[in-house]
Order: sequence, then structure tokens, then C-alpha cells
Amino acid sequence: MEKILVLGNEQTKKWSENISNSLFIQMPVFSLGEDGERKLCEFVISNIGCDSKAIVIDVDEISKPELCLAFAMAIRLSILDIKSAALSPILFVSRATQDILTGYKYSPVILTGSIAFDLPENANDAIEVMEPLSPIEFRTKFLDVIKIIPNATEGRHSLANQWGADVLSRIVVGNETDNELIKKARHSFYFRYVRALSLGTSDIEDTIQEVETTSTPVNIKKIDATGKKILLIDDEADKGWYDVLCKMLLGSIIVPIKEQVPDYNSFSDNAKSEIESGKYDLIFLDLRINGVAEEDTLRPNDFSGMKILNSIKKLNKGNQVIMFTASNKAWNMKALLDAGADGYYIKESPEYAFPTTYSVSNANELVKTINRCLKRGYLKDVAGEIKQFKKNESTFKYEDKLFSNISIQLDVAYSLISSAITQQQFAFAYISLEQVFEIITDELIVIDNYHYIIDEIQEDCKDWKIDSRGCRGKVNLDWKDYPQWKKIASLYYQLWNGTDASFGKEVQHLIEKRNAFIHNDKATLNKTDSQHKKIHTDIYREDGFIRLFQTVKTILQYMY
Repeated sequence: MEKILVLGNEQTKKWSENISNSLFIQMPVFSLGEDGERKLCEFVISNIGCDSKAIVIDVDEISKPELCLAFAMAIRLSILDIKSAALSPILFVSRATQDILTGYKYSPVILTGSIAFDLPENANDAIEVMEPLSPIEFRTKFLDVIKIIPNATEGRHSLANQWGADVLSRIVVGNETDNELIKKARHSFYFRYVRALSLGTSDIEDTIQEVETTSTPVNIKKIDATGKKILLIDDEADKGWYDVLCKMLLGSIIVPIKEQVPDYNSFSDNAKSEIESGKYDLIFLDLRINGVAEEDTLRPNDFSGMKILNSIKKLNKGNQVIMFTASNKAWNMKALLDAGADGYYIKESPEYAFPTTYSVSNANELVKTINRCLKRGYLKDVAGEIKQFKKNESTFKYEDKLFSNISIQLDVAYSLISSAITQQQFAFAYISLEQVFEIITDELIVIDNYHYIIDEIQEDCKDWKIDSRGCRGKVNLDWKDYPQWKKIASLYYQLWNGTDASFGKEVQHLIEKRNAFIHNDKATLNKTDSQHKKIHTDIYREDGFIRLFQTVKTILQYMY
């Protein structure tokens, strides 16, 4: 049977016995403010049941009229916790006039729907004629009438961090959280108000009927990040971002840097050392990590995170960086991608009432971005090796022209692989990298009397052939029939004295798949091994590029 809840003290209890099906609840005294709001919400959740028909608040017997108003506000804002009880009629009773409730922070609640004011002895009759709010009226006669503002001690950036982390946490791990800051934020009137604004009418209907709804947290698939090292650069990482990422990226090691700085050079030595030598598989970077100092910053390049992103990409353009930003402005997103960001996640701001469906979609896009970046982790190694090659220019053994041509081709190949998405794009990146073979052989192998001669040692290597097993043998071979893979193998075994007997076969395999793609030789591309695995189709994937790059790297190491 539905109960009429009567809130007050011992004096209230005496007359409340005259109200049918009443249940008296002793009203504790709370101080108002941020801590008081939290305690009020906890009290409401613990004491207001879903079977409440109406709620009576005795203004005369409670220490402060404003506290009575705050109770009413807490009841309405707790719809996700107490369900239909949040829509119950609320009756303020007092022997004073209604003016006793005006002039306070929470006074607008008396202007909302299903709120009344009367004498204690009229409570029974007043309740009988009052109707609860409907789901539509919850918005039109409550949410649209009031306005809750955030606590003055919190800056916009800090609020956005708390709210954004809470939204992602609810979707990833559900309502349960062990983060104290998130728990505290969830019980503030402001966050409850914003949360309610995100609910559609159908969400409210499903909530009060206690059925599965889009307002119910939707646990997205966790990410297997076993053994991955993740860096989180955010001055407010402890607002909940560190915790939710730990729960999202299973098996990973996440290291937070929580310093508040305007640019990369302002980081502590420890922080810079961590970034530069930590060998991270993925970096999360907040767009604004200089606190309130940049709350009014507008130009994308002036944000602290943008400056730090540029520095991280200069260290190694293959570093995978996902930007966290509370901005949803298109020009900011474009600027981030132009600066080399590998993706971004829009931290939902409490200033905008995004529906839950958007939040779920936003979180799922983050999961896709993380998975893509972890898969592209090899780019860090590729870019690092290219950068190291260029650093060693002074010790390069051959002509400057050869060094320059190799450097240019490596940059072209990296540009293609770093933006590759389709099979064709991966294949084009592969072909571009294979061009390094031709650049080297064109420079180091010359034609003399229809035979190939390794330029540096001339006659010592005349007429050498490397067969598919990597063995050496001297034959007379017309230069027109001398394949590219044998030129590379000759350099490896004869000029550089390489000792890996399988090298020639590997180069033959790598060039064969390139030729098959160029000439649309599907039979070769689909050739299978003894285990019936296609051995050449990796040209369409990143693993084909990685395999080729390992051989290119081996060759380049002999050129210093």
C-alpha cells in the first residue's frame, strides 16, 4: 500500500497520525552548501521509498525553511534512485504564510508542478486533490522551471572533468564506483540536475516503471590491453579519468602525469623524462592542462595541450596520442588532427545536456579509437628508426645523394602507412617502402660488360649469384635477367658480409608479393604454404609493411 511520508520532528509525529497511511520520518538537521546537498541526497535515497504516494514537509518544525526547500529539490532530482517517488506530490505545511519559503536559493521549487502549501490540519484534504507529476510534466513543470548552478568554488574546466569522467565511468563500469570524487559529484544538486536534463520522456517513463532503459548504464566492451603501457597527461587525472581508464584498459599499466603547465618545457624533469623514455603504446593528453589560466582561451594553437602535442610528435611522430577535450567545436577538432593527433574524445560538459544515447555512442567511438591506436603502435618504432637513420647522416658511407633519396622515400612510405585504412592504401605504402631497395641497388650496383658489379669492390664481386637458399655461386648471367632480389642479396652477402643464410629467401619473398600486386597476379598473391595459409596477402595489412621494414632496417644498418 502506498504511504504518505511525513517529514518533521516529534511535534510533527503527533498530528501526522491523523493522516491515512502515513509514515513519519525524523528530519535530521543538515548544514546547507555542497556537503549538505550530498547528505540530503543520501538521506532521500535511504528513506524515500518507491511506494510513496505523497510527501509532507513540516516547515514549522524544521530548523530552516531553506532546508525544507532543499529537501523538496533533492527528492525531485533523485528520480533515477527513488523512481516514481520523485514525481510524488509534495506538500509544505505551516501556520505561517507561504512567504516563509521565498527569497532562498532553492525557492524556485515552490513554483514547480505538484507542489502545494497549506495548514497542518488541512494536510489530508490537500493531498487527496494533488496529482503526481507525469513524465512529461517532470520536464515542463519542474526542469524547465528551475535552474541549478554549479558550486562557485569549481572552475568550468574542473567541472567538465568531473562530469565527463562520471559519464564515461557510468557507461564503462556502471553506477558503482570507488572514486570518492565521482561519488561526491554524483550527490551534488548540479550534477543531478544535468543528469536529469539528459533524460528523454521515454527514459523517465521506463525509469519509474523500473524497466531497462537507455538511461540505465550500458557497459561497453572492455579493451584487452595486456602488457600495454599507457600515459595519461591531465592536470585533473584524479577527477576520475585515471580510474575509469584503468577499468577500461584491462591488463595495462597506466602512468598519470598530473602537472599543471602551459607548455612542454614547463614540465618537471621527471615528467619530461617519463614522456621521452617511457616507451608508451598510447598517450592520452588533455587539451587544457593549465587550469583556470586558459578557461578563456579561444585559439586552438594557444591551448597548453596543443603545444604539448606538437612537442610529443616532434620527439616521435609515431607516438599514438588521443586528445581529451571538452570542446566540441569543429575548428578545434580539425586543428588537433592537423597537428598530428591520432584521435580525440569529447569530454561531455555539464553545460550541454547530451542524451544518454550520445554518451554511449561517444564512448564506443573512444573504444574504436583506442583499439586503432594500439594496433598502430608499430608506427612509433618505424618513425623512431627513420629518425635515427637521419641522425646518422655524418657516418653514412656512401654519397649524399643516396642518403637524401633514401630519406625522402622513407618519409613517403611513412606518410602512406600512417594514414592507411583500406587494403589498397596498405599495399601502396608497402610498394613505396620497397622502392628503397631500388634506390640502393641503382646507386651501388653498376653494369659493366653486361654483368652486374658491386660498385665499391668492382671485380671482386663480378658475376655473383645468390640462389633462393641464400647460397653463393659464380655464374655468367645476362644483366637483363638478374632479378631485384638477387641484387639486394648480393649486396648483403658480398659487400656487407652478411651471415644470415635466410636473408636472400626473405628478400625474394618480399619483392615477389610487390610484383604480384603491381601486375595483378592474383595466383601469386593467393599462394598458400603447407599449412594452407595465404603467404602474400599481408601486403594488404600493416604486418606486411612491418615485415618489409625489418628487412629495410637490416640493410640500412650496414650503410654506416
